[in-house]
Amino acid sequence: MRLFPGVPCPLAGKKAGDIDFYVVRENTEGEYSALGGRANEGTEHEVVIQESVFTRRGVDRILRYAFELAQSRPRKTLTSATKSNGLAISMPYWDERVEEMAKNYPEIRWDKQHIDILCARFVLQPERFDVVVGSNLFGDILSDLGPACTGTIGIAPSANLNPERNFPSLVRTGSRVGA
Repeated sequence: MRLFPGVPCPLAGKKAGDIDFYVVRENTEGEYSALGGRANEGTEHEVVIQESVFTRRGVDRILRYAFELAQSRPRKTLTSATKSNGLAISMPYWDERVEEMAKNYPEIRWDKQHIDILCARFVLQPERFDVVVGSNLFGDILSDLGPACTGTIGIAPSANLNPERNFPSLVRTGSRVGA
């Protein structure tokens, strides 16, 4: 990649407040499962398989949270990250669950976007997003890409929420630092 003379940077001219969105990701299942293995290791017939795990409970839990978050925001919009044109089983299932969950939130405007074009739109039109929800892998990528587009990933707020919406501190108390 390189910048070209005369081609404006898409984020040039943006100011504080122009970009304000959340990325919500499932981080207990999905593509980062430890299911799978290797066969015929070290041979020309070596095969590596890693399986993704999507449960109705896990997918619905993160979707419900994302729709409720979108409901609490003024724009009331949600974008679902998918790749159902390439991942023939897991992502169509994800899309089905999004569509089903959306029925419970008729006031939310929602869409689904394939992860590749969604990444491009994060850079080209970040102001269009409000709440973006994705699987473990897609949410992981987007939660780094979004802050990077604003200048840094180092100061973007982040939290791992459990179902009760409690989350551990990312910083130890002063008395425990260095302990």
